[in-house]
Amino acid sequence: MDIVIFGVGDYFNSRKQTIENRVNIVGYIDNNPDVCGKYLEGIQIVKPEEILTLPCDYIVVMSVFASDMKRQLMEYGVSEQKIKSYNEFYGQLENGKLAVWFGKNIDIDTKLPRILIVFNYMRYSSAYTLNLNIIEALTKEGFAVSVATVAGEESCIKEIQEKGVSVLTYGNMHFATREELSWMKNYDCILVNNVYMVDCVSTIGELKPVIWWIHEPENYIKATLDLDEDYDKRNFSMIDICAVSTKAREDYWNCDNSKKLRILPIGIKDEGVGTQKTEENKIIFAIIGYVGSIKGQDIFVEAISQLSETEKQKAEFWIIGHIGEVGYGNQIREMADREDCVKILGEKTKQELNELYKKINVVVVASRTETLSLVAIEGMMHSKVCIVSDSAGIAEYISNGENGFLYRAENIDELTDRMKAVILNEHYIKEIGRKSRKTYETFFSLDAFSRSLKDEIEICLHDWNRQQIYCD
Repeated sequence: MDIVIFGVGDYFNSRKQTIENRVNIVGYIDNNPDVCGKYLEGIQIVKPEEILTLPCDYIVVMSVFASDMKRQLMEYGVSEQKIKSYNEFYGQLENGKLAVWFGKNIDIDTKLPRILIVFNYMRYSSAYTLNLNIIEALTKEGFAVSVATVAGEESCIKEIQEKGVSVLTYGNMHFATREELSWMKNYDCILVNNVYMVDCVSTIGELKPVIWWIHEPENYIKATLDLDEDYDKRNFSMIDICAVSTKAREDYWNCDNSKKLRILPIGIKDEGVGTQKTEENKIIFAIIGYVGSIKGQDIFVEAISQLSETEKQKAEFWIIGHIGEVGYGNQIREMADREDCVKILGEKTKQELNELYKKINVVVVASRTETLSLVAIEGMMHSKVCIVSDSAGIAEYISNGENGFLYRAENIDELTDRMKAVILNEHYIKEIGRKSRKTYETFFSLDAFSRSLKDEIEICLHDWNRQQIYCD
């Protein structure tokens, strides 16, 4: 089967291994002019308008914004039947194939209430880290936990198995029928953990009580709902919908204000570390997360460039996270190369990141939009000073200059001023860091999270049972 890939960014890079050895990729197209003309696996990346020169069986759109890209291709004269989203294409390849990786020392006859966590794709990311903390919280409250996903990286699956948690993969979960998902009836409650499962959450909700937990910002929500052609026809009446923050709820309501959403914040296990001075005794600023425009690494580096040379000499600035070789990733590499004080450390495992936190003093969240910020919560847990864009949902928990710093989203001058304040007032590191830690303990500890999650499950089960009685 010959296919053309539309979109060669982070979405593609994280999923390409699931299809590249099973099909013949004959072309790559992308809207980013910075990558067009470059080569990937010996094939030149071209502009979308050149698509008709690339004969193929299907064009597979690999992006969160697949609905817009699909319309773009149709405007160029491509048949709708020839265009597949990644989820649709991968689902066809994997249709009917349910795989189970049993957790270590699992008790298959357990009498504990069973919870299934469902999410889209499992790879090392903040979303994956969140799921590890959900597992920890549910286990702490006496639930037997399993995980279901469309696909996942082997290292992630093995890590979850080691926790005594089984992992089930079903590639066609997005488009599965009730009969295909009948195995979910073995669970007491199902936690569907992102907006991307919108095309199957109502089907799952026909089988068992469901909590649908929204974490994504407005543009991702809108793109996902637009791609689901049957969204307006779906029945969500049996589903408890939650949002991770006030901002996440508002973002969803900006796309669809017809549904009720409760707030369910996240929490993480306490793995706080102290801070060790670097050999050069410099203040370490870090921006953590995959390198993408929405995360604002360009804003971070631009703000650094406005510091004086004396201020730069007192600090070091780390970019931590997966970074691509083309497009935005290449842009950030070029920007970083112009600043001797900026270091690109790349993607790190959880253990490696915890070691780095021992040297980090300041965590910067420069996101253009973000519904909460797991990175900021981790920073608070580690007693770090957090400098946060006011477009992030975590901003509602921060008082500027008290337990962290806020700046107006994309305002480079203000971000520079916040960095400068820490460099010139090193006592902030301990003073604000201590208050930052207190914020974590109050709102985002695993104890607080596990109690909230247990309460939400009880509400979900109560609502489900009440509706079942009403229906009967």
